[in-house]
Amino acid sequence: MNRVYAESNSQISKWRAAVEAAMPDGYEFVSAEQMVGLLTLVYASSDLAKQVTNVSTQQIGTGLLGYFGNKGAVATRIVIGETTRMVFVNSHLASGAGPSYLDRRCWDVGQIASKMQFDPVVNNGVAEDDGDKFGDEDFTFWFGDLNFRLGSLPGDDIRRILTLHTRGEYDVESGKPPKPLDGEPVIIIKDSESDEETATASSLQSHSREQSFDSETSLPDPDDFPEDPSQDPASLQATLDSLLPHDQLRQVIARRKAFHDGWKEGPITFLPTYKYDVGSVALFDTSEKQRAPSWCDRILYRTKEYKEEYEKKVVDEEAAKKKDEEMKSRGIEADEDVLFSYDPEEDGEEQEPEPPATTSYEYDEYDEGDEAEPESTSPDRVQLELYTSYQRITSSDHKPLTSVFTLTCDCVVPEEKAKVHAEVARQLDRAENEGRPVITLVLEGNAQDGNMIDIGHLSFLAKKSSSITIANTGGVPASFSFMDRPAMDDSDANITHEWLKPSFIKSDDSGEAAGPNVTLEPGETVTAVLDGQVASIPFLRALNDGRATLEEVLVLRVDNGRDHFITVPGQWLPSCFGRSIDELIRVPEGGIRQFLKSKQIRGAIP
Repeated sequence: MNRVYAESNSQISKWRAAVEAAMPDGYEFVSAEQMVGLLTLVYASSDLAKQVTNVSTQQIGTGLLGYFGNKGAVATRIVIGETTRMVFVNSHLASGAGPSYLDRRCWDVGQIASKMQFDPVVNNGVAEDDGDKFGDEDFTFWFGDLNFRLGSLPGDDIRRILTLHTRGEYDVESGKPPKPLDGEPVIIIKDSESDEETATASSLQSHSREQSFDSETSLPDPDDFPEDPSQDPASLQATLDSLLPHDQLRQVIARRKAFHDGWKEGPITFLPTYKYDVGSVALFDTSEKQRAPSWCDRILYRTKEYKEEYEKKVVDEEAAKKKDEEMKSRGIEADEDVLFSYDPEEDGEEQEPEPPATTSYEYDEYDEGDEAEPESTSPDRVQLELYTSYQRITSSDHKPLTSVFTLTCDCVVPEEKAKVHAEVARQLDRAENEGRPVITLVLEGNAQDGNMIDIGHLSFLAKKSSSITIANTGGVPASFSFMDRPAMDDSDANITHEWLKPSFIKSDDSGEAAGPNVTLEPGETVTAVLDGQVASIPFLRALNDGRATLEEVLVLRVDNGRDHFITVPGQWLPSCFGRSIDELIRVPEGGIRQFLKSKQIRGAIP
């Protein structure tokens, strides 16, 4: 939808109600965006609507002062199935038939493309860093009143030859009935008080009523149909094909001034869409201006692959141009890599020189082969099924267009996505576990369980040892070391608790120390030795008084792996060392340990 003349929610609501009343069941509303006379409504089937996300719309004004919205575009971006980005651009470009207006239309296209910016796409709660710029999408559809004209032909000539076709008077000798303009058999020119126009309308209506599918003369002989309508010199398509080389849109594409970077358009097999008398069918402008018929209304489309093919073509052309300039600078006239080159004197007659370039809109020699693009090796994801206009919509001086496309795109299936997500999570977890270092501890001596090794009874200055065998049972090298003991409370600041000292020695018979940090390759082992000894007088006194115990928790830290906690308890044997004279004189014969045991005294002797 291209023209709306009031920008308000009430107007959008009216248009939505009218569209939805004519729309078949099974479609859901997606978005609406309006700017002055432009309105874009987007709908999706019920199944597809569930897959449509990240709807973003924008208004781009290029009118007065290059800013106001009397000219410009409204754009809509949607994401289908979390992967496919699609953009719809509805535009109204500068009007006018002169060269300056053509340049302004090209300027409008550039401004719209450069100013278009959509919101960042959000998938699964994660937003992209930057918003989408124009050209990032997978599919683009640009449509509306582009206002490109047939600029190099007299308007009277165009109007006259097309009117002969619409009246069925162009090829009267063939005896063929005129073909309907848009699929309907009745053609009405215009209701007018003029006797001439009334007679024309009456004769056409009479001609339509005389046609009957039951009569022998209603259908022409199939043998009279050419295989390609454009090959019939008297056909409407042949006439349209003779006008299209003068179409400004095709000319600016050929000159790479606008819509040249991968844009395509379906074959034009319909009458120009502008300008008609309002309320008429196939009656071109009869006002004082008598504007020349033109294909002002167009529907263009592009895929990401089309755009990339064009960009590659430009790169190749630049490389070839650079190579030619390099050859000329070296004084080489022909490419040395080419085995054969054309010589006009020896291989044929000299070609006619090309005519000088002209800025006026004269007749351009047109060759269909000039627009032929190299065949793409990638599969085409867009198929144009229909591209036509409707003559019997008489409420405007434009005739509306319709395009039907079949698209092939990638979409995420939620059920399959959940399965893949779960499987990927399992594989990542497995890979992470396999990539992490793994060690196994084998506790020796008086080990009571897998995480505890008892050092046994320990007296003052006595030394006891236990060992732990550490093996690398993973698939990658493992580096590990014992963590330092954390600092004690202030109350114990003068007490040295370092009664347990761990160290590593190699598992071979050499008994050589392995250092505080050890790295084992898969399958290798090392022995950790735990030496226990109470040699500090303050700690000795704390043990005697019951303010300290022999229990330590060692932390074996594995780089990028799991920490291992080893509990090492010991039993303190009370000693007369470190006790005061007052305590010692109260100890009877038999020794302090027996005395404390018989009296069940723990700590200092009261």
